[in-house]
Amino acid sequence: MPLVPAISDVPRSRIVSVAVVEVPPVPGQRTRVPAARRTVIWAVLLMLGAHLGMMLAAEHSDRLRDPPFGDKLAKLEQLQREAGSDVPCVVVLGSSRTLLGFHGEHAEHEIEQALGTRAIAFNFGTPASGPITHLVYFKRLLAAGVRPNLLILEVLPPALQDGIGGPVEAAIFPGDRLASHEVPIVVQYGYDAHQTHEQQRANAINPWASMRDRLLARVLSSWVMEGSRLDWSRNTDAHGWTTPPRQSIMPSERAEREAKIRADFAAPLATMEPERRPFAALREILELCERERIPVQLLLMPEDATFRSLYAPQVSAKLLNAMNALSAEKHVPFVNACEWLNDDDFYDGHHMFRHGALKFTSKLTSEIIVPVLRETARTR
Repeated sequence: MPLVPAISDVPRSRIVSVAVVEVPPVPGQRTRVPAARRTVIWAVLLMLGAHLGMMLAAEHSDRLRDPPFGDKLAKLEQLQREAGSDVPCVVVLGSSRTLLGFHGEHAEHEIEQALGTRAIAFNFGTPASGPITHLVYFKRLLAAGVRPNLLILEVLPPALQDGIGGPVEAAIFPGDRLASHEVPIVVQYGYDAHQTHEQQRANAINPWASMRDRLLARVLSSWVMEGSRLDWSRNTDAHGWTTPPRQSIMPSERAEREAKIRADFAAPLATMEPERRPFAALREILELCERERIPVQLLLMPEDATFRSLYAPQVSAKLLNAMNALSAEKHVPFVNACEWLNDDDFYDGHHMFRHGALKFTSKLTSEIIVPVLRETARTR
């Protein structure tokens, strides 16, 4: 016999009807659930707003998306605000060779001594950058209202390399440092279209992840690996210049650096074909300067004897022929400064010590910058 009888076995007279009585709510109790719901809704809206805000910032803020450019632009704009709109401006756009080689403040002093007037001399050097990066940067400068009275444009020979995988710059200046409208610019000159679009879209889809290291580097730089920080530009001087922390090296260290230079550059400099897609980007910069009526000069930066020996003779001839032909075609002066300095002026064969930078800056200022500014002042 079952311990609990089934309902069907219970006499109807024993079944008790249960009435469901609606209990009135306790005052204040009805607001608890809606209040919790509102908290969740607000939290979701705040998260969504933060995400949308970061997406917009990633698209429109150079300083967030591409800190090296954004930091330097902010410093240049600060100099222009302090000096006033009538003060002529010289911008040197280049690679890490420029970054360590052009001392803008020193150039300003020498310009003032030579001309008796003030000028702004700014170093817009960015490590491992070449013609494609410079094209994007120059367009950004123009969009920001920066119109230099003289643009000195460094030509970095290793950055002229072009291959099946695209220009060497694509690995250093990837799509996540670009705004969406800039992607077609780099794709035109050899960047992989699919990869670059995917890199750029990462900023729109999940900017907190794609730009995590750049954001952390602003507040907790020690938490980010040095190669991922992109915050070196914060530590340049007011004119965009920086220098190696040491100003001399031991002979054994020099030998090690020469060996590394050979390992990194010997093969590409022996087979480089200069007139490829990056060279075409260089030509577009000159055409843009012509349209905007901005004086521009092309510059090969100094190198020591060891570095110069890495160029195969035919490559060196092709490079100089290409530069001279471009100079003649666009009526733009070409300055070959490869042999301007001594070997002991370099940190590693193509990056200068401070004393090398001062020597180079003095020569560039007296022979190139001052004559152009003098002529500009005469024609005003």
